[in-house]
Amino acid sequence: MRVDPSIPEDALLEVRTILARRLGTGERPLGVFAVSRLRRLVSYLVVTDVRLVTLGLRHQDHPVVDSVRHSVVEKVLLDRRSLLRSGEVRTRDTSGVTTYLGCLDPGRGGAALDLFESVVEQARSGTGAMTTIPTPAPPGPQGVVHGAHEGGPVGADPLPQQLGELARLHEEGLLTEDEFSAAKARLLGL
Repeated sequence: MRVDPSIPEDALLEVRTILARRLGTGERPLGVFAVSRLRRLVSYLVVTDVRLVTLGLRHQDHPVVDSVRHSVVEKVLLDRRSLLRSGEVRTRDTSGVTTYLGCLDPGRGGAALDLFESVVEQARSGTGAMTTIPTPAPPGPQGVVHGAHEGGPVGADPLPQQLGELARLHEEGLLTEDEFSAAKARLLGL
């Protein structure tokens, strides 16, 4: 099983115990990731050879919150570019229903995002179900995004536009000072 680098070593034993209780007979975990999510409190996203599962918080004994079988998943979407949604994971099933599974911590260099894509590809190749995750190319040198994006020509630096959007959300009171500072630091790679 591959593990999100943001999960501390001391939490791994607990995660393995949870998975032994929550996964079906013969179901094999391929990867586990720390996620955050508003409204429905979720702590882990697990990719198995059968499904994608989100687990609730520790004080609730980590109940299964979402369970999406690979056989009905048409696409797994991972947002790599959006300022406030970077790391967001969603599935779209064959009937067009979208399920929000949570937000991975992109961390420095997007290690968790890269690992997640790799684990989903492993699950996809084992089942023949889910299509490859459609994600934009990661930023190149000096924040230049290769490929088209909203708000500017191909290859333009999206940083000024993203900082402006962040400032607007803060001025409108949609972000607290702490949220604004954290998002700005993440955007600037600090």
